[in-house]
This record gives sequence, C-alpha cells and structure tokens, in this order.
Amino acid sequence: MLGSLNDINVLHRSHLLDNLAAIVAPQVQHSINGHQYNMGYYLADGIYPEWATFVKPISCPLGRKRQHFVVQQAAVRKDVECTFSVLQSRFPIVRGATRIWDQETLNNIMTACIIMHNMIVENERPDDEVEHVYDGTGDHVESLHTSTPSFEAFTHRYGMITSRQGHHQLREDLVEHLWQLHGGE
Repeated sequence: MLGSLNDINVLHRSHLLDNLAAIVAPQVQHSINGHQYNMGYYLADGIYPEWATFVKPISCPLGRKRQHFVVQQAAVRKDVECTFSVLQSRFPIVRGATRIWDQETLNNIMTACIIMHNMIVENERPDDEVEHVYDGTGDHVESLHTSTPSFEAFTHRYGMITSRQGHHQLREDLVEHLWQLHGGE
C-alpha cells in the first residue's frame, strides 16, 4: 500500500468494516444495560473515530464510574497486547514479515499458533486447575447469508457502524454495566 500506514489509513483500507456492513461478518447480538446491540465491538485507543463498533477510552473521566471504566478498559487492552506479545515470543513466525502470505494463510498460521499455545498452557497447568482456553473453533465461522445486501441495506448498516451516537451509547452502557458488576466493591 502506498502512503502512510497509520491506524486510520489501514482502517479505511481494511475489509473489516465492509464485511460488517455487508453482513458477511459473524452476527453478534448482545444486551448491555438494557439495550440490544447487533454487532460486536473492538477496544480501541484514542486515535480511532467515534464509531459504534469501537469502544474508546474516556479522555477526561469524571466520576468514579467513568474512572473505573477507563481502568478496566486499559487492563483488557493490555491483556490483549500481552497475549499477542506472548505469541510473538513463542512463535517467531508471528512476528515475521506477513506481506508474503495471503489472508487465509495468515489466519491459518495464527489459529495454529493459538491452538499450540493453549496446548502448552494446558500441559503446564496443574491437573486440579480448571481453565477455559480458546480452542480455535471460533475462527472459522460460516456466513449465514447467501446473497449480497442491497445498496440501501449496505449504506444503512455502514451508517450504524459509523454512528457517533451509537459509540457514545455503547460506551455509556459499558460504563454502567462494569460499575454494576465491580464498581461497588
């Protein structure tokens, strides 16, 4: 790709949002704080746009609920980064050049590394300890849709994904949900 490959340029060139808008991505439905959501979300840092599919940190968290949310979101993002660092240190193929492989091959490599990592973790774990680990089955989700949505449906869904109001509603629902779960402790 020509030009700067910062997060925003990569985001706009990614098929990820196109797949969400075209309803090719796996469908997700969940309820948070009494509101229904029909797409997943990604934890993001401050550089990403305020879209309904991204949960960004609150830049100036006022009040204990929002401060609690910021701490929890940062902890989860750190866990994800740490997990990827473990994969990179354990499997050098993950940290190598990726441009030589197509997307399907990269998906197979990452899935294999995750499965092998979980096998190692399971083997090293004491017999009496129970832990749920990713088994690789979630990576191969078949689309339930056989036809391409109409242009109007695509643009409507894309508008939902890029909704600033949807972003703020989701984030506020997550703030309340996390506070109800752990805030009063």
